[in-house]
Amino acid sequence: MAILVASPLGKGLFQRAIAESGNDALPLAPSENAHFDRAAAEAKGMAFAKAAAAHHLSDLRAMSLETLAKQPWSPVPIVDGHVLHEDLTTTYQNHRQNDVPILVGWNAEEGKDLAPEILGTRDFTAANHRDLMARLLGHAPTDALLKTYPGANDAQARAAINQLTNDWWGWRMQYWANLQRRNSHSKSYVYFFAHRPAELPDCGYGCGIGHGAEIQYVFDHLDWEQRPWTAEDRQLATELSDRWVAFAATGDPNRTSLPVWPVFDGSNASIFRIGGDKERPPYERLPDFDLFVP
Repeated sequence: MAILVASPLGKGLFQRAIAESGNDALPLAPSENAHFDRAAAEAKGMAFAKAAAAHHLSDLRAMSLETLAKQPWSPVPIVDGHVLHEDLTTTYQNHRQNDVPILVGWNAEEGKDLAPEILGTRDFTAANHRDLMARLLGHAPTDALLKTYPGANDAQARAAINQLTNDWWGWRMQYWANLQRRNSHSKSYVYFFAHRPAELPDCGYGCGIGHGAEIQYVFDHLDWEQRPWTAEDRQLATELSDRWVAFAATGDPNRTSLPVWPVFDGSNASIFRIGGDKERPPYERLPDFDLFVP
C-alpha cells in the first residue's frame, strides 16, 4: 500500500489507503536508498543463487518449485524511476504522494513471524546478535538499542531479535503516519493490535498476536476457521469490520457507538490500541520509537 501511495502510477486510482503491518517495501528515507537500488537487488539475487548452489541461470531454471521454496529470501521492490522515483520521506516533503487518508498499524507479536523472513535465518544467537540487529536496522545498533534489546545469551538474543523486529515494524508504520501528519492535507489513523485470538490446535505462522492476526477480524469472517471463538472475539470482529467500512466510505474509522479513535498527532497516546485492558500483550506500553531514528 505504501508503494501505491508513493507511486505516481497510483494517482487518482484510490481515495483511502489501509496498510496493515507492512511498510518495508520501499525506502523510508534517503539513508535507506542503497538497500533499494538495482545493485542491491542484483547482489541479493546472486546471494540467493549461491545459497541454492546454482552456478548459472540455467541451474535456477531447472530447479523444482519445492527446492526453490526452501531457500530463504526476502525480495523487495527497487527505486526504478518508473513505479518508484524516490524514498518516502522525499516524496512527502515535496508533496508528491497520493494525498489520501491513511489507516496504518501493526500487531503485538509479529516479530516471531517476520524476523526469520526479513533476516533470512532463524539462527538468533548471542554470537551474531549485533550483526542481525545491524542487518535489520541498516546501521550499527546504538548503545541504547543494545541496552533495550540485549543478547547476552542465546535465549535472550532470540527474544530480543523477535521484539526488536516487532518494534522496528511498528516504528516504520508510525514514521509513515508522521510524514502524513506533517506533509499532507489528509488525516492519518494508527492502531496497535493487542487482542489475543482464540488459538488453533496446531498453530504455526501468525500464532497468537502474530502477523495477520487482525485480518479475520477486520473482514468479520471468523467462521472461516474452526476455532473456539469467544463472544469477545465476535464482538471485536463486528466492531473492526464496521470501522474499516467507515474508513473506506468516509476516511474516518469512527462510529458513534464505538470508542473514539483519535487522529494521529505524533504521540503514542494517539495510537489506538485494539485489545481490552484485561488482556496482557507482551508489553503494555508502546516502544520508544526515538531509538530507531538513525
